[in-house]
Amino acid sequence: MCSLRDGVKRQQGALQTDLADVLAAMGDFASAKAAYEGALEIATEQDDTRTIGAIEGQLGTLAMRQGELKEAAERHQAA
Repeated sequence: MCSLRDGVKRQQGALQTDLADVLAAMGDFASAKAAYEGALEIATEQDDTRTIGAIEGQLGTLAMRQGELKEAAERHQAA
């Protein structure tokens, strides 16, 4: 059973991801990356492999938009 604390952490991760999506859409890639990495840390603490994969994919897309093709490939492979 999921504890209340785990549920709150999961929601914090989801909010971090939503924030990152908005920042990326605004073109603030550095802040978006930081927000995605915060969400990734929470997902990793929760051992949430589905969310980890989704965030790695988002980080890969973000890297691709910045022309960081090596990082993009690595992130998408990790996803």
